[in-house]
Formats: sequence, structure tokens, C-alpha cells
Amino acid sequence: MDSLIADGEILKRTEYIPFRYENSVVLTQKIWFGHGGIPLFSENIATVNQQLGILNAPVPPLFYNEKELFRITKRLLNRMRYFRSGIITLNVFAGESVTNFHLTAEASDAFTFPVSKQGIMLGFAEQVKFSKNRLSHFAFYNLPLWKTTVTEIEKSTFKNVVFLNENGFVTDCIGTNIFGVKRGELITPSIETGCYTDVLRSHIIGVSTDMSLKIVESATLRKEELVQMDEIFIASEASGIEWVMGIGNKRYVRATSDLIQVQLDQKLKDLAQQTTI
Repeated sequence: MDSLIADGEILKRTEYIPFRYENSVVLTQKIWFGHGGIPLFSENIATVNQQLGILNAPVPPLFYNEKELFRITKRLLNRMRYFRSGIITLNVFAGESVTNFHLTAEASDAFTFPVSKQGIMLGFAEQVKFSKNRLSHFAFYNLPLWKTTVTEIEKSTFKNVVFLNENGFVTDCIGTNIFGVKRGELITPSIETGCYTDVLRSHIIGVSTDMSLKIVESATLRKEELVQMDEIFIASEASGIEWVMGIGNKRYVRATSDLIQVQLDQKLKDLAQQTTI
């Protein structure tokens, strides 16, 4: 049965009347589910509420009752028989006087948090990000830039690109955070760069610390330094971990990212089993 949640009510797709949101800001949050739970559910809802606060938009009443929202979301997954893993898409339509939302889900055949071992090519974006904009950490603010850039690289060999800020320092990629590995260090742009901050970012840093990697959150990582890494991967809750095969003529090994995925998947499994809200 193809169903969704609209303002807290589970509906068949045929019953759903789309919200009118011409004058609304649309927030989209991608949430991974798996291991019988939704391990980062609370963090994602907190991120949405933070964005609504910045926009001075009303918070849907159900967002104050996270336990009930979680229960309804799990009920939707069970109704659709999504028992392995997949992605929940939460769309929030933030208006001046009312905020509506709908929640959909898409299943995956995988049992674990996704990792792409095929390897992708990265380029560098022509567009520049600005480090001082407090909204640059959120997906809704970056979305026009991401969509424009996807169109620009559509006919290239690049699957994604690296953004630089006005100072020429590395920030992030389209919809993902970027991580480099070099001589026992995990290096990633700091939030001072104006990077997008996916919910998954802190968890990758956490498991990497547990693996005894030295963590470097750099506000001054230049593209020349990025190219010289031993290994590069990008990651988000929506797309998983993607190993970077190369940038230009430089090619990278694939080793640490696989180990991080194993540890991350175990952490998400533990969180899923603990998360009853």
C-alpha cells in the first residue's frame, strides 16, 4: 500500500491533497532508517525545529510530541512493509501563519548503512559559498545552489563537486560533507567555512575518533591540499558514504572509508535498538 503521512495522519497516496506552498519556505530533511529503527530521528527533528525557529515559522504541534511522531512514522514503515532500510523524506512547508508537513518513505534492499565502493570523480564548483552566512549550514538554503550546480555538471564526468568559500577554502559538496584521510588524520572543513552540516557529520567524526584517527576540522583547507590526500570520501544520511576515486588526474586509495562505514553502521544499529523515544 503506497501511503504517506500528512500533518500527522497516515493517508493513501490517492487520498492525499497536496499542500499549497507558493508563499512557504520548503524544508526537506532526509532521514535514514534501518536495523529495525530510525537511529537519528531525534537529531533530524531537532534540526528541522531549529530551522523553523530561524525562519520565525510556526512549529507543527506534532513536532512538540516527538514520541507520537516517531510512533506514527514507524507505523507507516510497517504498513508499507519496509523492514530493511531506506530513506524517509520529511517535507515541511513553513508559512507565515501555519506550517504543514508530509512524510514519505522509500525502501532499499540493503540491510546496512549504504557505502558506494565503485568510486566517483569530483570536480570543483564554479560557484562560491560565503562563510559568514548562518543559513549556509542548512539544506533549504543550499538547495538552489545545489540544483544549479547539478545542471552545470550534468554532461561532465563528475558525479559531485567541491565548493570553496570566498576565501578559497574547501567547504562541502552537493548535499554532502567531505572528508579526507592523510597519515592517520581525518580532515574535514570546519563549520567556520560555511559548510553544510549533515546530521551524519558528527557521527562520522565520533566513530573516527574511536578508531584513533586524529580529527582535524580545518577552516583553511585549500583545494591543493585536498587533492594531496591519501583518501577522500563524501557522506550524508541521504546518500551514505561515497568513496572518491579521483579529482582531475589524482587517484585515491579506498581503505579507511570502508572501516568507518563498518563502525558507523554498528553505531547506528546500537542507536536504532536504543531509540524508542
